[in-house]
Amino acid sequence: MVIREIVRVQAEGGSSFEAQIALSVDKLDRSKMPTELRGTFTKLLLDSDEDRLGAELAIRTKSSHGGSSHTIWFHGRRTGYRFRMNSYSALGFVAEKV
Repeated sequence: MVIREIVRVQAEGGSSFEAQIALSVDKLDRSKMPTELRGTFTKLLLDSDEDRLGAELAIRTKSSHGGSSHTIWFHGRRTGYRFRMNSYSALGFVAEKV
């Protein structure tokens, strides 16, 4: 099953922004968040095409610390996951709980 969530994204060295992601899980329980998530960015929630393009490039950029210093925040920045993109040409990611 796939669920959709709105998250806050912080790409290393850039401004934070909101995005919609699709996750390969049955459900998300706030009290028992999984240690790893796999999913896909489905929509970057920014006002301009220029900002969306910049955000997409930022999340695809190889970051430091083994490629996973970008963070996805759930539940009003209460639960964070460091993520890395599966490839430069796709919007799929793998994330580990901070």
